[in-house]
Amino acid sequence: MKKKYYWIIGIVIIVLILFFYPKNCGNWGTAIDPNLTYKECTCFGIKYSEPLLGGGYIDCFGIPISYSCYKQFPSETGLQRIDIPCD
Repeated sequence: MKKKYYWIIGIVIIVLILFFYPKNCGNWGTAIDPNLTYKECTCFGIKYSEPLLGGGYIDCFGIPISYSCYKQFPSETGLQRIDIPCD
C-alpha cells in the first residue's frame, strides 16, 4: 500500500515541476526602434520579467495561454503602440 502512495506522490511532483518550469513568454523593451517587434503573453501562473535597463525577456512559470505582438513608435503624445500579427 505504501508503494502506491509513493507512485502518486512522485507523479504529482513531476507534474508540478513540468507546470512551474519557466517557459519563454516574449520580450519587452524601452528602446524606440521601428524595427523592433515586442511580444507578450497571457500566462496561467506567474509571469516574470527581469528588471533590466533597455529590455529583456519575459518568462512564464505556468502555462502561456495567448500571445500578442506589437511595435512602438514615438509620437507627439508619447509612445504609440501598433498591434501586429505574431509569426
